[in-house]
Amino acid sequence: MAFNKPFFRQAIILVGAGLLGLCPSIVLAQGDGESSIYVEDGDAALLYEGQLPPGSESVVNPFEQDLAAAHARYVKEWGALPAVTVPAGSDLSLGSSGARVALLRQRLGLSEGRQFDVPLADRVRLFRQMHGLSAAARVDRAMVSALNRGPAYYLAKIKRNLDHADELPSYLGYRYVHVDLTNQRLQMIEDGRVVDEMAVVAGKPVTPTPIMAGLVRHAVLSPYWNVPPDLLRKTYARRIINGGSAYLRRTGFEALSGWEDDARVLPASSVDWRAVERGESDVRLRQKPGPGNGMGKVKFMFPNALGIYLHDTASKQLFSKPERLFSAGCVRVERPQDFGAWLFNGQMPQPSGTPEEQVNLPFPVPIYITYFTAKPSMEGGEMRISYRDDIYSLDRTRLAQLGN
Repeated sequence: MAFNKPFFRQAIILVGAGLLGLCPSIVLAQGDGESSIYVEDGDAALLYEGQLPPGSESVVNPFEQDLAAAHARYVKEWGALPAVTVPAGSDLSLGSSGARVALLRQRLGLSEGRQFDVPLADRVRLFRQMHGLSAAARVDRAMVSALNRGPAYYLAKIKRNLDHADELPSYLGYRYVHVDLTNQRLQMIEDGRVVDEMAVVAGKPVTPTPIMAGLVRHAVLSPYWNVPPDLLRKTYARRIINGGSAYLRRTGFEALSGWEDDARVLPASSVDWRAVERGESDVRLRQKPGPGNGMGKVKFMFPNALGIYLHDTASKQLFSKPERLFSAGCVRVERPQDFGAWLFNGQMPQPSGTPEEQVNLPFPVPIYITYFTAKPSMEGGEMRISYRDDIYSLDRTRLAQLGN
């Protein structure tokens, strides 16, 4: 796959937060469509014109290959079923009967009848598993809604995801990082195998994490956290007004004169925090490295003009949530020490005590941040489709354009 496809944009130059160590509120980077991937110019050639595996003349990335196989299975098993509408009503389960059950059987491709029997229960359970619902053999409101979208809707969704898979490099690399936004997981992959994985926290729907590809090049130990200006105005200025210098000492925050490397630390009393809260005065608020630092103990950098990176966090409780969409765009990593050890081939560097200490990786590691709402999953030795929530509503516009 050539890297000069039309969905690649020139790397844009952003002035401000993205280049100054913040994780800013951003707009999702897009090229010519909803699933386009943002890639820095300097990384595009390395990722898309890299070496193929030894002995290979051509290769298809596993996302595209597996999704194509699952698509073929879906078309055979589900694609030709009638777009029958199942009316809303009370839940249906084993033993139910009537006209709604008859429509349900028709919609799912079973023989005519009015009874909710064991074959229908098995079919219902499979449909629910594929569509991200519970495995219960019950037809509830959520399943009726999923059924009534019809086969054409799901075929169009698969097509959008195939387009997304095709945008990735043909050869992803021997070692690479995959961040799956729709289920908020990070995978470390070597020679086509997942060697470890963990939960991540991704961007909120209003500040989504971009779909990106890049190269992880270095770690930053003992990082500062620069508070985004909008968050300073909305939240932290009021806390400082109420808590004064004692709040700053307790939390490790300090005010700086600007964003330059030689910016001066300001006495808190010299800052008009009420004017900052009103947006009438600008000041930089930075949290020093320490146990409560918003960046945790380490950041993992794949330099890009959007200011996006991976990092540790003090808010460990968020990783136990079933949906983890809480950040301003950057990706928080559940086990940064394990991730760092893998990136550095077995040994995570130890901090020297110097803030913002940069340690380069032995070799850059590709990273792919993807957004798959239809994903292949192996069941019974065959690839099936597993649907995910459209957390950032990226499917909505594309499928509406297709009339689905």
